[in-house]
Amino acid sequence: MDRLVELALKGTNRTDEQGLLNEQPVGALVTQTPATTPAKQLLLAAGGYAIYRQAGQQLPSIASSFTTAPEDEMPPCSPNIARLLDELFSGDKGALVILALSRLARAGQRLPHHLLPQALEYGTQYHAVREGLLPTLDQRGRWLARMNHSWRWIEETAAALDTTSEIPVNAEEQWQAGQPYERVYILRQVRTADPDKARAWVEATWKTEKADFRLQMLKTFASQLSIEDDPFLDATLDDRSQAVRQEAITLLSRIPNSALQQRMQERANQLLHYLPPQQTGLLQKLARTATKQAPIGTLQVTLPENLDRQWKRDLVDSKPPKGIGERAWWLERTLACVAPSHWSTQFAATPAELIAAASGHEWGSTLLKGWAQAATIAADIQWASALWQFWSKPEYIKENHENVYSSEKSALVSLLPPAECEAIVSRLIGNSLKEEYLVWMNLIDQIPTPWNEQFGQQYLEATRKRATIRTKEYFDPWIDTLERAVYALPPTLFAEARKPWEVKNKSVWLTNKWEDAIKEFISTLEKRQQIMEEIPV
Repeated sequence: MDRLVELALKGTNRTDEQGLLNEQPVGALVTQTPATTPAKQLLLAAGGYAIYRQAGQQLPSIASSFTTAPEDEMPPCSPNIARLLDELFSGDKGALVILALSRLARAGQRLPHHLLPQALEYGTQYHAVREGLLPTLDQRGRWLARMNHSWRWIEETAAALDTTSEIPVNAEEQWQAGQPYERVYILRQVRTADPDKARAWVEATWKTEKADFRLQMLKTFASQLSIEDDPFLDATLDDRSQAVRQEAITLLSRIPNSALQQRMQERANQLLHYLPPQQTGLLQKLARTATKQAPIGTLQVTLPENLDRQWKRDLVDSKPPKGIGERAWWLERTLACVAPSHWSTQFAATPAELIAAASGHEWGSTLLKGWAQAATIAADIQWASALWQFWSKPEYIKENHENVYSSEKSALVSLLPPAECEAIVSRLIGNSLKEEYLVWMNLIDQIPTPWNEQFGQQYLEATRKRATIRTKEYFDPWIDTLERAVYALPPTLFAEARKPWEVKNKSVWLTNKWEDAIKEFISTLEKRQQIMEEIPV
């Protein structure tokens, strides 16, 4: 094709047209066509060459590059489960697939060979099933995955799950010349075994790497994170990538006494002051005792008019999102970088006392958002519990119905002890207020599965009752909880859940939505029961 381009550029009258055309795969055919102009012959040759390329080409022998598939080490699953998985791989029931694969792995069974291509394609599309799929592929599945470039995620997933702490002999070579996922994998291994060595590798290549790979390297610092990483991480706050800077902030906020934490604590101490409850008279004490109201301290917030250059740098982005005031944003981001336990120590007050003091403050919502983010970063269970005890109070929910759930609250849920999640949900699940069940719907995912029988029974009774409430609404968020319940109900309640349901609604549309959701719920529950019965573990 390059010679045809040369001919076109030079002109058909200035070159040895015949010689160039004969060199082309279709040149001889073109020159045998009826007499025509050199220019037309050139166009015919270009068109013929395009068709020729579409037709493909003869490949050299590649038989020698293939190896025979190794023998599998596990027996295949039962034909019934194979048929069910065949059906599931054609749909979007990822949770059922994950359940079946996890039980197969625990039972020491593999996928049958005829399902391997379908399973690998399913894993290519749905990332959530990859970790569970890997052990059920056995030897032939892993061998087959190497034959298709789009199935390379198998090797990446296996590398990510490898928890060995030994550094391979060729680690340096893999780091220098490997593919990006191979470099991250070896860096993670070295980081676990020798954090100083891993950090030296990253420092040596930092300036030459692309932003997305710098971010991936930085994420490996979550393992074996220590004060030794502080100087390097602090320097990355000047990185040109905001995502990299934000990751560095998160890591530095987890290192006790990091330079960033010390700077932020000094600044925050100037912004926030707390006055403990004042001594009051006998009548006020009696009134609080009667209402069971604990004395509340006072928070004082003093915000600067402007930030210096270093402070702005430490905030990553000092410009607030739309709808948030500039100074509110400074306060929120500064508090997010300070471990919340600092305030308990600084003010000699419990998290609950400080949260109560913030609840009535003009900057209260900003204080709570900042503390929530800090508690998430520090994985502070005490503060997470205190915040959620406050957020789940009916009076708070009623007063804050427009912001009943937020990203800060969502991130903290995973830190709550499971029993506490269950207690909060149990307290709210019987209430019909929309704002309250929006809270427990988000908390319910954190309760360990399967649910205990008492809680599962409470859920079924409340949901059956909910389906009979006559309303003109066109949508009921409660319906969505069935998607969680179908995988969480204990087997002892399967029969109870499959009993006929009664749906009563003024809205035909909502009635149909309930009936469709219940039908899907029962169908999925039956498949879950089949998986549990046919793959005993």
